[in-house]
Amino acid sequence: MTLDEDQEVFENYYDCVYEGDLNPRPWYFFDYDENYEIDNSHLDALTKMWVLADKLIDTETANLVMDQIHWYCNLMDDFAGPDSFNLVYDSTVSDSPLRAFMCDLVIYEGGADFFGNEDSSEYHVEFYRDVAVRLIRITNENGKSSKTFKDVFGEGGFPHSHMPCSDRYHLRDPTPSRKR
Repeated sequence: MTLDEDQEVFENYYDCVYEGDLNPRPWYFFDYDENYEIDNSHLDALTKMWVLADKLIDTETANLVMDQIHWYCNLMDDFAGPDSFNLVYDSTVSDSPLRAFMCDLVIYEGGADFFGNEDSSEYHVEFYRDVAVRLIRITNENGKSSKTFKDVFGEGGFPHSHMPCSDRYHLRDPTPSRKR
């Protein structure tokens, strides 16, 4: 079954477009002590919505979903599991804004820890290449200085984050980022 044939993905997309509901199933849970809990399946659902919007060349919805993904990831200091990474890498081209976001988030969160704690065989090989290339570019931009990711990109849009603002990862061109 393809992504656009998945009933839950289509229902989530429909709810977003026609009802303004950016809270796809599975639902977002949190307790009121600000101990946020979002399991990977929720971020997976958002990722699927973004990929479908991109495939349908729906820039507005893709950007709304990107803002939500950015907010959740900054809140959690994390991204979804390998399934989301692999879906994005299997469904988009190399200049996809969601790919760039995933790489930047991993680098921001401390790439060495990510790579030390994850089973590399679960992730798309292009993801590792993209992170390595991004790290090399940051090193070259820094002139081999001791600048951190924060020093390179400055303060982000989220109150507790140093990630770039979510609009850095918005679709700009009406051309889809999906693989043909």
